[in-house]
Amino acid sequence: MWPFNEHFEKQSPTTTMTDPVFGSIQYEYNVWATVPALESHGFRTVIVASEAGPSEQQQTFYRSISGRLPEIETLAKKFISNDPKKCIESKGLSIIAIYVGDNTQVQRAWLGVELTSEKGGDRHLVEFAQGIPFSYMYF
Repeated sequence: MWPFNEHFEKQSPTTTMTDPVFGSIQYEYNVWATVPALESHGFRTVIVASEAGPSEQQQTFYRSISGRLPEIETLAKKFISNDPKKCIESKGLSIIAIYVGDNTQVQRAWLGVELTSEKGGDRHLVEFAQGIPFSYMYF
């Protein structure tokens, strides 16, 4: 089940901080998010955490996956291509957002990966647990 819907329902005041792992992040709509610079990795990271900032568990989890993002992207594309309900060519898709869940989700190694094409428009979300894709949504 997509864990972020409840977090986007209420707008909260924007707070910013520099996290040692995530870098410059802002707290808005009850989640922390990076705003990618074009010269960086080019995607947004969203973290479900309190206004105090990401937890040590979330930081450790993100460090553990950040070096594997090309592999995770490949797994997500294969998962999308194998969806029998849709005929989607995943070759041109790339990551636009990574979602790091709360501490309970991090314990399950839950991760959300959002992809889109260079043209934008259609978005694809693949959820992972323990490094294995298990859910796909197209919007």
